[in-house]
This record gives sequence, structure tokens and C-alpha cells, in this order.
Amino acid sequence: MTPEGNLTTGVLIATLMVVIGMTAGLGNRRPAMGLTGVYLLLTWVTHAPGAIAYMVPWSTLPDPAATATGFRWCWVGMASFLAGSLILGRLLMHTAQGGGIAATPMAGWRRWPAFYLILGLLIMVGVGSLLAGVPSISAVLGAVSNLLVVGLIMLVWRAGKEQGRMKMLAVASWALLVPVFGVGTSGFLSFGAATLAIVIGVVAQFYRPRWAVWLALPVVFYLGLSVFVTYTRDKVAIREVVWFGDSQMKKIARVIETFSDFELVDLRNPDHLGYLDARLNQNFLIGLAVHRLQSGEMDYLRGTSLLNALAAPVPRVLWPNKPVVAGGMGLAGEWTGMTFAEGTSVGLGHVMELYVNFGHFGVVLGFALLGGMLRWLDFQGARRLLAGDYSGAMFFMLLGIPFLNVGGGSIELFGSCAAGLVLAVALRKGESFIFRVLGVSPVSVRRQADQDKQSEAWKAPRPSPPAAATGKPD
Repeated sequence: MTPEGNLTTGVLIATLMVVIGMTAGLGNRRPAMGLTGVYLLLTWVTHAPGAIAYMVPWSTLPDPAATATGFRWCWVGMASFLAGSLILGRLLMHTAQGGGIAATPMAGWRRWPAFYLILGLLIMVGVGSLLAGVPSISAVLGAVSNLLVVGLIMLVWRAGKEQGRMKMLAVASWALLVPVFGVGTSGFLSFGAATLAIVIGVVAQFYRPRWAVWLALPVVFYLGLSVFVTYTRDKVAIREVVWFGDSQMKKIARVIETFSDFELVDLRNPDHLGYLDARLNQNFLIGLAVHRLQSGEMDYLRGTSLLNALAAPVPRVLWPNKPVVAGGMGLAGEWTGMTFAEGTSVGLGHVMELYVNFGHFGVVLGFALLGGMLRWLDFQGARRLLAGDYSGAMFFMLLGIPFLNVGGGSIELFGSCAAGLVLAVALRKGESFIFRVLGVSPVSVRRQADQDKQSEAWKAPRPSPPAAATGKPD
């Protein structure tokens, strides 16, 4: 089979994995926020557009064989992830099935989701630009940015549960502001686009009717790629103004100028194919690494990078010469044989890191473990949301969201999970202090919680009285 044929088959299989992952495991007996489906969707977005760019007959992009090889291991990983989430995840969930969850009034404060969102936004804007270069601060800021995502997911989830699908869509539309804000303040689209993709993935899994979701997703994907190619076309000019502009108005004007000349993605446009190949085709890098390993030019790491990543949670202020850095420590260049521009951080990605450590066995087993672990975290967070325990759900969500960085590696995953754990514990321990600062009375929160319980009890269907009580014959 030609490389293009392999790519076509791979895209179909990867798409099927997304469809199954976004529809499986969302029943009432095993609640979920949908993070496992979002993981598969983000993996597809990170790898499939680059594969599609090579599938068109007129493509002149280099080395389709490397892309086909890399994408094969991508969809193998996706299939293993799905199997792990459905099998291993279910086994792990049985450990939490026994006891119920009773949310305290403080943990069930209904304004926690909005608080998380606003706190994440304020710290990113007010503190991020000042302390981004301080050792260990970048990991904390990453956890805070995840707090913004936590707040958005909670608000979308609650709106859909309590107020219906139209309200859920209205709340989800707030996520459109995140990429706009990101481009206008930092010049980068990545974090905002990832946040928007996560929210879209959550909405897609819970929106009904289901047929409307499958009709809308291709349109959303097409528009998203169009935003990507338009931004990529002008990103150098945008960053020059955003980074060195004299006023905020010039920054806003530059962003408006870019998107006023909006381009719809066109697979017949060689520039657009080049953009997709450059930024949404990790398959090419994976394929190069696989070929170098299989030819004997390189040797497998055999877990070295995973062991090194265990040092990631140690703050650099305590270990100034720590050899572990985010961005793959240059391993992407070493294993692909490519030279990247100075200052450019290229993450290994989950597929490449697992392969260069243990080969095909590492991809299959590693993704199965990732799927099981994320499904368990997803389940734990959803149980607490259903019980009205927002701070408890926040704890597990801050541990689960770092898994969604599919283009990163174990260093980013371990570091983000550790920073998220510290932030989650600090927020839970400091709830009383937060209430005092905000002027919130625990008594009023407890009263509101009691009213919510009474309201839920009133809405619940009441059992029919026995026939004897109604005076009617059996």
C-alpha cells in the first residue's frame, strides 16, 4: 500500500476512535466529564490535519513515508488509549464505587466555578507577565491557567445539566474569547485554541440530539483550521506589534487587521498545506525517529526520559542546576536528526516519547495506562460535580487536565500535575480564608445549600400511593 493509502486508512481509524471515545462511558452509572473523549479529539487535531495535507494528490510536501509511519503509531496509540479507558479505567473505577460523596456547604458553594475562572484569568494577566521568567513560576502559572479551564468546564457542565442545551451553548461561547485574548496579549494561539477545543469536546459529548453534534463538528473543525491558517499567515507581524507595540490599541488593531482578511482553509493552496505540515504534523517527526531507531542509528531510551521526568516536580529554586527542562530537553532534535531554530521548544509528544523509550510495546502499553488513569480522574471529578462538591471536583480536574497536553512529554505532564496538586491543596485548605476575603458568610452558603436540596427533592418524581390508600381496587 502506498503512503497515501496508509494515511487514508489511518485517518478513518483515528476518526472512528474519536467517535467511540466521545460516546462511550457517559452513562449515569459511571459519570464522566468527558476528558477521555477530549484527549482523543485533541490527539486527532494534533496529528490528522498533517496527514490529510499529504493525502491530497497534488501535494508536493516532502517524505510522505515518514508521515505515514508516524501517523500509524498515532492511531495505534489512540486505539490503545481507548481500550485502556474502557477496560483498565473501569477496573479502577470499581475502587470508588462503594461510598457516596457528601459535599460540605463550603465545598458546594455555587460560585466556585466562576471564582476559579476569574482567579485563573487575573493571575495570568496580572502576575504572569511579571514573573514568567522566575524559576519554578512557569509551572505554577501553567496550573493557574488550567484553573481557568476548570472554571469553564464546570460552568458549561452545570448549565447543560440545570438549564438545558441552549444555555450550555451560551456559556460555552465564552471560550471563544480565550484565543482572542491570548493572541492579543501574548501573540500565541496555542493555549487559547487548546482551551476552546476542550470546551467544544465537553459540549459535543453531552449535547443532544447526537446527530446535530456530528453535523456540527466538521464545520467547527473547518472553521478552526481556517482561523489557524489565517493566524499563521500573519503571526510574525502580530507578534512584532504585541511584543513591541507602543499601545494596547495598536495590538488590538493588528489582530483585527489580520482577521478582517480571513482565509478559509484551502487544500489546493500550497501555503495552507505548508502551514498544516509545519504545525499540525507531529507524524513527520515521529516517523523520522522510528526510522532512525529501526535502522540502528539510534538506541532506545528504555525509560530514561520517564525517570528524568520524575525530577520535574522539584522546584528549580531548590535545585538551580536541575538538568530537566520543559520542551523535551532537545530530545526531539536528537531523535529526528533535525535542527530547530535557537530558542524553539519542540515537545516530544506522547507518541514519540513512548516509542523512543520502548518501541511499539511502549506505545501500546503506555497509551493504555494513560487512558485508564485519565478515565479514573475523569470519573472522580464527575462524581463530585454530581454531588455538588465543586472544590473536590477541582482537585481531580487539575490533575486530569495536564494529560490533555498531547504535544508535550512526561516532563510537562509530571510538572503540571505536581503544580496542579499544590494549587488544588492550597485552594482547598484556604477556603475559609477565601470566604473571609470575599466577605462570604458560611451561614448564607449553608442556607443556600439547604434550599437547593429542598428544590431538588421537590423536582424529584414522587412514588404513587398504594392502591389501598386511594380507595381503588387492586
